[in-house]
Amino acid sequence: IMPSAVSNASPLIHLAKIGRLHLLQEFHQQVLVPQAVWREVIEQGQDYPETPLIERAFQEGWLQVRVAFDERLVSLLKLQLDEGESEAIALALQEQIPQRVPCAKHRDPLAQNVV
Repeated sequence: IMPSAVSNASPLIHLAKIGRLHLLQEFHQQVLVPQAVWREVIEQGQDYPETPLIERAFQEGWLQVRVAFDERLVSLLKLQLDEGESEAIALALQEQIPQRVPCAKHRDPLAQNVV
């Protein structure tokens, strides 16, 4: 098992849609998400069938919400990326986590190579 990782919303949503969210837990001790990702997948995603799977992962404790404190970095990243991905990058740097769950949604080198 690898150490902790940080994820944005897309990998959580897509893995849950195909019934494979558990793969993240099998590869990482814990997966951290920033508050923007929580809002996107849980609060705004209440009408989607995969949301209960993601909620269960939070209840089990291996998926956890953390605050990305560097608001300046988040603001700068948001010039190129969405809020969830910006906070995920800032959170990974803050927590000194070298693993970020890949997101195929963006092909932007900034999003892929910051951590």
